[in-house]
Amino acid sequence: MRLDANLSTMTSDEPRRDDHMRTMGIESDRFPTASFASTADLVVRPEAGSASARALVRGELTLHGVTRTVDVPVQARYDGSRIEVAAA
Repeated sequence: MRLDANLSTMTSDEPRRDDHMRTMGIESDRFPTASFASTADLVVRPEAGSASARALVRGELTLHGVTRTVDVPVQARYDGSRIEVAAA
Protein backbone atom coordinates (compact mmCIF):
# COMPACT_ATOMS: atom_id res chain seq x y z
CA MET A 1 0.00 0.00 0.00
CA ARG A 2 1.25 3.46 -0.86
CA LEU A 3 -0.30 6.81 0.06
CA ASP A 4 0.82 10.17 -1.30
CA ALA A 5 -0.24 13.56 0.06
CA ASN A 6 0.00 16.82 -1.86
CA LEU A 7 1.35 19.22 0.79
CA SER A 8 1.31 22.21 -1.56
CA THR A 9 -2.46 22.50 -1.08
CA MET A 10 -2.34 22.72 2.74
CA THR A 11 -3.87 25.86 4.18
CA SER A 12 -4.86 27.15 7.58
CA ASP A 13 -6.83 30.11 8.86
CA GLU A 14 -3.72 32.30 8.77
CA PRO A 15 -2.10 33.25 5.41
CA ARG A 16 1.20 34.23 7.10
CA ARG A 17 1.42 30.77 8.68
CA ASP A 18 0.72 29.18 5.29
CA ASP A 19 3.51 31.22 3.68
CA HIS A 20 5.92 30.23 6.46
CA MET A 21 5.10 26.52 6.02
CA ARG A 22 5.60 26.74 2.24
CA THR A 23 8.97 28.51 2.45
CA MET A 24 10.53 27.69 5.85
CA GLY A 25 8.57 25.08 7.85
CA ILE A 26 8.08 21.90 5.88
CA GLU A 27 9.09 23.79 2.71
CA SER A 28 6.20 22.47 0.66
CA ASP A 29 7.42 24.65 -2.23
CA ARG A 30 10.56 22.44 -2.36
CA PHE A 31 8.99 19.19 -1.07
CA PRO A 32 5.37 19.23 -2.29
CA THR A 33 4.68 15.54 -1.61
CA ALA A 34 4.73 13.38 1.50
CA SER A 35 4.38 9.62 1.12
CA PHE A 36 3.91 6.47 3.14
CA ALA A 37 4.64 3.02 1.71
CA SER A 38 3.93 -0.04 3.82
CA THR A 39 6.78 -2.53 3.99
CA ALA A 40 4.81 -5.44 5.43
CA ASP A 41 1.42 -7.02 4.90
CA LEU A 42 -1.34 -5.82 7.17
CA VAL A 43 -2.52 -8.72 9.30
CA VAL A 44 -5.65 -7.99 11.31
CA ARG A 45 -6.96 -10.46 13.84
CA PRO A 46 -10.20 -9.30 15.45
CA GLU A 47 -10.84 -10.15 19.04
CA ALA A 48 -13.28 -13.00 19.56
CA GLY A 49 -16.86 -11.89 18.92
CA SER A 50 -15.80 -8.56 17.43
CA ALA A 51 -15.87 -7.21 13.86
CA SER A 52 -13.11 -4.67 14.57
CA ALA A 53 -9.45 -4.78 15.47
CA ARG A 54 -6.39 -2.60 15.99
CA ALA A 55 -3.01 -3.16 14.37
CA LEU A 56 0.29 -1.47 13.52
CA VAL A 57 1.38 -0.98 9.92
CA ARG A 58 5.14 -0.65 9.43
CA GLY A 59 6.31 1.42 6.51
CA GLU A 60 8.52 4.13 5.12
CA LEU A 61 7.36 7.73 5.67
CA THR A 62 8.96 10.38 3.47
CA LEU A 63 8.51 13.98 4.57
CA HIS A 64 10.67 16.99 3.72
CA GLY A 65 12.93 14.77 1.63
CA VAL A 66 13.75 12.46 4.56
CA THR A 67 12.58 8.83 4.79
CA ARG A 68 12.14 7.05 8.12
CA THR A 69 10.67 3.72 9.16
CA VAL A 70 7.51 4.24 11.22
CA ASP A 71 4.74 2.16 12.77
CA VAL A 72 1.27 3.61 12.13
CA PRO A 73 -1.61 2.50 14.37
CA VAL A 74 -4.71 1.56 12.39
CA GLN A 75 -8.22 0.41 13.16
CA ALA A 76 -9.93 -2.13 10.93
CA ARG A 77 -13.57 -3.13 10.77
CA TYR A 78 -15.30 -5.84 8.75
CA ASP A 79 -18.85 -4.89 7.75
CA GLY A 80 -19.81 -8.22 6.21
CA SER A 81 -18.65 -7.47 2.68
CA ARG A 82 -15.54 -5.32 2.96
CA ILE A 83 -12.79 -4.30 5.37
CA GLU A 84 -12.52 -0.62 6.28
CA VAL A 85 -9.16 0.60 7.59
CA ALA A 86 -8.59 4.01 9.22
CA ALA A 87 -5.34 5.60 10.39
CA ALA A 88 -4.30 8.99 11.70
